[in-house]
Amino acid sequence: MPADEILKSLPKDSKEAFIKYESFYREKMEKGLNENRWRAEREYVFSMLAFMDAYGFEFPIHNQVPQDDEDFHEYFSFFRDQIFYEAQKIKLEMHREESSLGGDSVDLSADYRNEIHDNIKIIRRILNAISLNESRREVLFKRLNEFATEVDRTRTRLQSFKAFFLEATKVAGEGADNLEPVVAKAERIAEMLGEAKGKEEQAWLLSKDEKKLLISPGKIPEIDDDIPF
Repeated sequence: MPADEILKSLPKDSKEAFIKYESFYREKMEKGLNENRWRAEREYVFSMLAFMDAYGFEFPIHNQVPQDDEDFHEYFSFFRDQIFYEAQKIKLEMHREESSLGGDSVDLSADYRNEIHDNIKIIRRILNAISLNESRREVLFKRLNEFATEVDRTRTRLQSFKAFFLEATKVAGEGADNLEPVVAKAERIAEMLGEAKGKEEQAWLLSKDEKKLLISPGKIPEIDDDIPF
């Protein structure tokens, strides 16, 4: 995959983007070691430094790359180990987040993701247009933006939507009748999330049932003598 393509395909979540970006440039470096080790290692270093600057990552790695080959070798050894450590830490953090939610997440299809973003845009327009207490508006935008970011993750955590939905219904229940269109759009998003989760669970159940149909090695199924053929 060309470098431009990997940039276009990076997830919006910075941690997920780091994992994908680092994996791409590490693989590219390893392939280029035999051809031109000097260039391969330096391209990996500068690519990762550029990512960290662009995404605001702060690792204990200084960006003054030594020019001398001997100094660079020592620098690169530390750099590579530090990047490996950070990548593993991020993977563990992501796994812990998923596990702590007890499966409270869903893998959205492109169609669901696009339609949810369309509804989020409409909600934003409504929130900007209606008369509403500014502190309430800010909280609603904060919750909505957090959910919008979550929609673009590999798995969307449902808790982020619940936080927005509960806040919207709470404000509406306190007398903000003009918030009803927002609640209606949020309910549509809830339906889509429910549909996606239902399909995912159904697919898992089908897969589980299919496994039960597999015959163990050496086991012969019983034949029903009453079958009319």
